[in-house]
Amino acid sequence: MLYKNVIIRASKDIMYHGTTSQNLRAILKKGLVYDKNKRVWGEDKSENLESYPGIYFSSALRKADTAAGDATRKYGGERLIVVAQIETQTPQVVIDEDGLQVSLKRTIPFHHELVVLEQALNPDQVNWDKSWEEFKKIIKEDIDELPERIDVLKEEFIDLIEIYLKYSVFNLLDKGALSRDAISSEKNKVQKFENKYDFKEVREEYREKFDKFIRKINFIANKIHEGPLGKSIRITESVNFKGANKIVVIVTFIQDFNNKDYRLKVHYNKSDKALDKLKSDAKEMIGKEVEIEYK
Repeated sequence: MLYKNVIIRASKDIMYHGTTSQNLRAILKKGLVYDKNKRVWGEDKSENLESYPGIYFSSALRKADTAAGDATRKYGGERLIVVAQIETQTPQVVIDEDGLQVSLKRTIPFHHELVVLEQALNPDQVNWDKSWEEFKKIIKEDIDELPERIDVLKEEFIDLIEIYLKYSVFNLLDKGALSRDAISSEKNKVQKFENKYDFKEVREEYREKFDKFIRKINFIANKIHEGPLGKSIRITESVNFKGANKIVVIVTFIQDFNNKDYRLKVHYNKSDKALDKLKSDAKEMIGKEVEIEYK
């Protein structure tokens, strides 16, 4: 059993969630509500994949602020930052898929589209031992204290990469990344691939296997690494104002373009320590002091 004897260490972190002030009233009333059928993005902007269900947080204010900016452009309102105290090493907290997706990409030889096509059609020709060792080397950059027991995931990794190769070929075809010369020289292989596989089925199988793989990586790893853009997670439960994962501060991040001033308008505060950290992170992000305004 994968999870047997795995110790989950409590680790309380202050993390940020970015959204729009259009959601302020609802958040003050019910907190951030988890809905397994709701997605942050209907389609991922780079991979044509929906984001996974969950509430996304980052230890990096800049990343949360970017998400808040995206939300305001889409729905209007001001940038709203929700600050929460999160127990990052619990079953409900999962590593953000973006980082692991990059690690998978780096494992596959994308420098030559025909190699991807060949491996998708003939996965038995792939040196899986080499790919697995390369993957472990890559994720060590993102996860501290990578334990030996991660090797129990090797077979699932191979299964995941096999479907990811197929999904990648569809992406290359869809984006026109397979050159005319490549398609012409390997016309039979391309036709064989398109006849053999269905894009929607491949896409759904990849999403399902990738999500399961993320969760198992999450359980085995002792700690999510604090990289240049902080640690990023998604939570598969509601986050309100009590419990292990709880909201402690809510602010509107307001920029005065005339005076070039920034201020944090506080709507909710149950932790001066978290508010001080937010103010410090905001100063570091924009390079100047940020005023605190109480509603």
